[in-house]
Amino acid sequence: DQVQIKVELSSGVMDTFVMAICSKKSVAKMFKELSDLKQYCINVTKPDEKYNLPNGFSILSEINEATAAVIDSRIIAVLNKYSQLIESIHISDQFSGPVLQDQDTQQMAKPDTKRMLIVTYNFSDKTEMEDLTQLMQLVTYLIDKLKRFKLSREVRSEEACHKLFLKSFHFREKLKPIRIVHESRRNF
Repeated sequence: DQVQIKVELSSGVMDTFVMAICSKKSVAKMFKELSDLKQYCINVTKPDEKYNLPNGFSILSEINEATAAVIDSRIIAVLNKYSQLIESIHISDQFSGPVLQDQDTQQMAKPDTKRMLIVTYNFSDKTEMEDLTQLMQLVTYLIDKLKRFKLSREVRSEEACHKLFLKSFHFREKLKPIRIVHESRRNF
């Protein structure tokens, strides 16, 4: 069984960044299917060396400073102890759900986004109540950690420029088919 805990955070609670710690089995699927991860993140090479992560996990990260701040010794300890139960930890200020597959249903405007913490667990009949308690404490620990963490001023300004560029690129990409149709009509 899979349990997904979704926590919507208010705008003042967390700084603006997108990241995910996922099992290696699910990293490609998450990157392909979730629009915020696909648009803002890259796959971190050698996360076991950079962040001391257990072997079965990958990291998708927008800002290294935020990732390094979130992944502390307590998170590493929980990931080591419960690696078979944790599927993913997804933190985002740009969460808009899955990537839309149908071009006709895509909106011209930027999609509505939410600040979200989404933690996904894989449970079985053998999962102990003590384990469930520890994993629920991980969620509250992450919420508190996100409240306290602030990006440096330099990173915040770079990140704001980057997101502004991506948002304008999103708008331009939606206009391309309209321009092509309009230009082809002029030729007749």
